[in-house]
Amino acid sequence: MKKDFISRGRSVSDLKAHLVLTTKYRLSVFNLAMIKRLHEIFEELLDKWECKIVEFNGEENHVHLLFQYHPEIQLSKLVNSLKSVSSRKLRQEFLPFDGDNRLEQPKAAATPPANYNPQFPIYVTLEKYKSSLKYLPIIN
Repeated sequence: MKKDFISRGRSVSDLKAHLVLTTKYRLSVFNLAMIKRLHEIFEELLDKWECKIVEFNGEENHVHLLFQYHPEIQLSKLVNSLKSVSSRKLRQEFLPFDGDNRLEQPKAAATPPANYNPQFPIYVTLEKYKSSLKYLPIIN
């Protein structure tokens, strides 16, 4: 690795951080165009924070970012900015929109039945509970 020191005033530093950002549930989401765009977004953001990219690469479900920063930067705020801005820009550029210009939301996995009334709780019978347990492994 090169000795790229940052000097500010009377101090000299060489602080680097390795950031790994994963997709939710490690799903394969990123394609080559998205990874290239992420690289551009990270370069723009790190220039604003007076930092620089040392190395960047990614795969379908995660990206690696190695960057150099100076000690005056709060790393937590920088990472928060990197995550939120990159997520927002990728969503704007790569996700489909519906007619109202809003993101299409996936349907909920567990929707209540049509006759569901929150005032009357739904009880599970003992037989249904025992039948659901027969598929679980027995641990001694």
